[in-house]
Amino acid sequence: MENLTVSMPNLAGAFGVAFYLGSYAALQLGLVRGQGYFYPCLNMCAAALVLYSLIDNFNLPSAAIQVSWIAISTFGIARFFIRSRKNIYSQEQQQLVDSKLTALQPHQVRRFLNAGTWGNFPEGLRITEQGFPVERLVYVLNGGANMQHDGADLPPLAADSFIGEFTILKGGPATASVQLNQPSRCFCIDAMQVRTLARSDPAFERMLEGIFSSEIAAKIAAMNAAVSRGETPAGNIPSDLTEGATAS
Repeated sequence: MENLTVSMPNLAGAFGVAFYLGSYAALQLGLVRGQGYFYPCLNMCAAALVLYSLIDNFNLPSAAIQVSWIAISTFGIARFFIRSRKNIYSQEQQQLVDSKLTALQPHQVRRFLNAGTWGNFPEGLRITEQGFPVERLVYVLNGGANMQHDGADLPPLAADSFIGEFTILKGGPATASVQLNQPSRCFCIDAMQVRTLARSDPAFERMLEGIFSSEIAAKIAAMNAAVSRGETPAGNIPSDLTEGATAS
């Protein structure tokens, strides 16, 4: 029993090393994220176990490292908690987040929301003009819009949709003209702001590309469904949209 008691610090140290190595390996493999509670908690436990292992053979530099690691992990947990508390959204922000932005990290969502503004826009407002640069990314919360490509009507754009997502990141011209067909509540971000956000964070840019690709695919599916129901003539849907583009 005495030998078991004496060996406990060494056992704790071995578990601490395993926690250190395992958490870091999991981070590099993408199994855990640095942002959040799990990773700093693992490191805090690892540091505490290694610190306990120094009872039998105390080493001041090693102890200082472990205490510092515990302090840094505690700070990281507290910081994440405070930042998470700030991510309290209004009802309309929450709908946008839940519908379109689930792939983003909380701090990325906050940056996206802070870059834009909400507004009530009148029927008849033209959002994009085919062949001209897209000036803003628009999310239609409530309302709708009509779309045209080369003068031909496309299926109307319903609420809970983006406008401008196809070319917003690259800065190309709009692929269709979009005009609100009723008073609409929208969230708008200037095109340059969107590109600045994307370029400042490559991971953020990849996530935005994924979000916009999903939106494009949904619009193409809606166009094809409208054609199959006979609501839109097949000739109105240009091939460049159905092959990977969409109205924006």
